[in-house]
Amino acid sequence: MLDVRVLNERHGSNFVAAGAYAGGEIGATRLVDRHGRRFVLKGQAASLAPATTEALRAQGYPAPCYVLWGDGYHVQEELPGAPIETSARAPARITQRLLELNELQAGRAVDADGSWPQRVVESVLVGFTDYMVLATLEQHSEDTRNLLRLCQRAVERHAGGLSTTRDIVHWDFTYHNILCAEDLVTGVIDWGGTCSGDRLFDLATIVYYAGDAALKVSRYVADRIGPEGLSVYLAHLAIRQCAWSLRRHTATAADHAVSHALRLALRFP
Repeated sequence: MLDVRVLNERHGSNFVAAGAYAGGEIGATRLVDRHGRRFVLKGQAASLAPATTEALRAQGYPAPCYVLWGDGYHVQEELPGAPIETSARAPARITQRLLELNELQAGRAVDADGSWPQRVVESVLVGFTDYMVLATLEQHSEDTRNLLRLCQRAVERHAGGLSTTRDIVHWDFTYHNILCAEDLVTGVIDWGGTCSGDRLFDLATIVYYAGDAALKVSRYVADRIGPEGLSVYLAHLAIRQCAWSLRRHTATAADHAVSHALRLALRFP
């Protein structure tokens, strides 16, 4: 993580570190400026996040303002609220609001990339070098090899039916990145992985992690791209989560991730 003193020297800012945030894979530090306003420093490139959140905030979307960024780090404003509890069913009011926010992402891509869903297809058929390393699944067990085969089959069969390319995609739209207070969505944070594509991918992320607790969201996505299209996005998420867990988490956590993914994959059309 970039030292706060170095950050201030580079940008002429006056931040003071106020402790680390709990959880997360990358890590984050709370910053406070001379006016008492709070911000978040993350060791992650900003990429399209500043332009994306600016476009969304103009539509009333509760996304943070990115105030500083450089090579491998960024500072975003801290938004109020707390993440949705992953073990609980999200209240109906929250679920409805997430669907409304997803619609605001439609057609608002901030770059010229129209290659979606190639990013998803390549991730499942070839993998990436820094994560989604397919060899992790190929070498681990018969279950993970079977999971990989099922996911690749879904992508090969159904990715051709996906045609939306110009929406904003958050790319990591999990409950950890959705802040709420008193059944109101107060913020959607951490847009460092955002890209152009199909906004429904973000709702598929909720379906993947929330399972039966997100049946309304699942039906919403399937009504628009069919269970076939949904299976393509779930296939990516299954490989992404399992390859990461097998490399970074405990054996118990990794086994749970594989079991969950395999149950979903066995139901792919």
